[in-house]
Amino acid sequence: MLQRMDLLIYISNTLKAFDEQLEDLKVEKAIVENTLKKNPKTGREFKSVERTLQVNEKLYLFMLEKRANTYIAKSGIIPRTKVIEKARVIATVGGDYLKKGIYFAVIGFILELF
Repeated sequence: MLQRMDLLIYISNTLKAFDEQLEDLKVEKAIVENTLKKNPKTGREFKSVERTLQVNEKLYLFMLEKRANTYIAKSGIIPRTKVIEKARVIATVGGDYLKKGIYFAVIGFILELF
């Protein structure tokens, strides 16, 4: 009978210990749930920044690719013109300015008299 009482007390104490552990786990669960409720906002902000970063990286790579393509295109442009003949000078422009000045002055004086 004494062993039976000891066994019942042992079982009773074990149940109490399990109940206390269950309560501790419930409290811990509530703490974790509160922490997780705060995380989505932070997670969304992080994802938004991450998406912006990815878009900027893709834009930067696109611009680098365009720059390289433009550089390649510029270096590949070869003029398709050819110089057939060099320019020749037939006559010189100018002459005796004093002689021309006197000639026009005389013509202007004659026209002024009429």
